[in-house]
Amino acid sequence: MYLNRVFARLAFAGLSLAVAPFLQAGEVIIKGSDTMLVMNQQLAQAYMQLHPETDIQVAGGGSGVGIAALHDNTADIGACSRDLRPTEIKDFLFDGGMRPACYSAAMDGVAIFVNIKNPLKELTVEQLRRIFRGDYTNWRELGGPDMAIDVYSRDNTSGTYAFIKDEVLDGDDYTTHAETLPGTAAVYHSVSIDPRGIGYGGIGYNKGVKVLKLKADDASPAYWPTKESVYDRSYPLSRTLNYYLNPRSRNDEAVKFVLWVRSPEGQKIVVKSNYFALPEMLKYTAGVVGTEDLDPHSVNAPPAPLNSSAQRVNLIVSAPPPATSLSASPLSTSLTEPLSQPSAPPAALLPKNSEDNPKQAADSAPLAIPRVDSNDLAGAVAILSQSENKIAAVEAKLVDRETQLDERETKLDERQAELNAEQVKLEAEEARLREMATKLPPTAESANLPAN
Repeated sequence: MYLNRVFARLAFAGLSLAVAPFLQAGEVIIKGSDTMLVMNQQLAQAYMQLHPETDIQVAGGGSGVGIAALHDNTADIGACSRDLRPTEIKDFLFDGGMRPACYSAAMDGVAIFVNIKNPLKELTVEQLRRIFRGDYTNWRELGGPDMAIDVYSRDNTSGTYAFIKDEVLDGDDYTTHAETLPGTAAVYHSVSIDPRGIGYGGIGYNKGVKVLKLKADDASPAYWPTKESVYDRSYPLSRTLNYYLNPRSRNDEAVKFVLWVRSPEGQKIVVKSNYFALPEMLKYTAGVVGTEDLDPHSVNAPPAPLNSSAQRVNLIVSAPPPATSLSASPLSTSLTEPLSQPSAPPAALLPKNSEDNPKQAADSAPLAIPRVDSNDLAGAVAILSQSENKIAAVEAKLVDRETQLDERETKLDERQAELNAEQVKLEAEEARLREMATKLPPTAESANLPAN
């Protein structure tokens, strides 16, 4: 198995070299999320006005399309309205040997909306789950008019489709009666002309429909997707909109563009696109796609990729607290608190014998990265390169661990085969003995037994 992976990675590297010439210097290709499409177009247009020497091409198709484009090396930036799945991370690690860095670009609250003629005002997440699952089929069941419920959904390449499936449906399938549409704008339009319709989409497309309030449960207050409710996560469907950088294209212009999007000037355009600017704390919070084996740690570093998933490494820079306190919100608790100095992982996360094993203790230590001026782009790129080298070392350990697990699995399979062979022999011997017993003549004792 391991040799197969090695050959696959070598072949993938050769494919990457063959495709790489299509990603030209001075050109940035962005593919992915339809939720982010209009925002990306406006950001690209503004950036090209500031930098006429740069050509930025923007395409939609869904978050899955963007991730596939990174994997195929046909895009510099993958726009994604969801986190990478563990299987996608493994594909990048084991097929290409590298993982994409993730930068947050904006905040969003996925809107749940109905036709403006629908009198309904709010739903609980459980009610929404039952609608999208097909348990509720008539608005009368929810206190509305006596008419059927028409569900409009995105296709399965959409990041918002996956987000709703994870956060609302708990992994269950959508109702088979849902009408699947290729873009967020199409969902909004369909609901706007269908009095029975309900749909979902990024808040930036909100037009011509009625957005409902959402409640986490019956006992919770209802919230619209506003800046405040998205920042503190009181709105149940709050999320970040992310950029994933192609680790093979090495396009400095793509890095410059992403850093500019996260700057005050870029964030103004995010707001004009009807999404929410990043909170100050989130701007200074960084992460890279990793695995659950990597422990949280703190470093002093310039803004770097955002981490909103528990399966990533949180790289926190020391920064002043934001003007709006988020210390008590679910958003801030999902991020490690900013620290002024690098610190080791919490003791509970360290291996039990790390104190007695110097090598194991060293492996568990935080990845220290030197501090640079946040305005120094060259320094920021150098920091990213150093981070990639350190993550590559961790990835090598993961490959070694995978190899060990494969070898152990092979031995277990061999042992199971031996046991199965022994079982077959025992059953054959038992059958042989039974057959011999039927052919033996009766003994004298059995012959003299009285008849019943």
